Amino acid sequence: ELIEEIAGDDGTETNMARHAAALYRDPEENAYHAFERARRRNRLDNALWVLVGPYYRGVPDRGLPQPLTWVMDMPSVAESVTGSPVRLIQLPWMRSLPAAKQAAHYGVRYLERHPNGEHAVEVRRWVEAFEKKRGNWVGAYRVAEGRSGVTVGELDECSEKIR
Repeated sequence: ELIEEIAGDDGTETNMARHAAALYRDPEENAYHAFERARRRNRLDNALWVLVGPYYRGVPDRGLPQPLTWVMDMPSVAESVTGSPVRLIQLPWMRSLPAAKQAAHYGVRYLERHPNGEHAVEVRRWVEAFEKKRGNWVGAYRVAEGRSGVTVGELDECSEKIR
């Protein structure tokens, strides 16, 4: 919190603010901040995926000026928008988007560095649920075994699914 405060809004006021901003934004140094950013990006990507489907990251690069590419792809984008109710139904079963995998990576990194940190319970809960949803029972087991109060039955559930 102190580093975030020193960094300020833009982190360009003083040399110390620039250094603090660099530390705060560096995923290697501040894994929790990177985890939160990736989760926010994942929520936005999921919402955009429901609305516009494969165009959630924009139109593909065709080597043309961006406005021309959008004009050429507008019929496909419009068609994709009409499929949003179906994608909304599919949302609970869809595969993870890249930002979710990135959030899990930073979450695990945070837990490795701060197993009993201030945000460890929240991060552990999210990463464990994410790994179970995608069927990575080894990853879920590793995260669960670091949780305080974990029962043998919970670990056995993961162990059974690993086999």
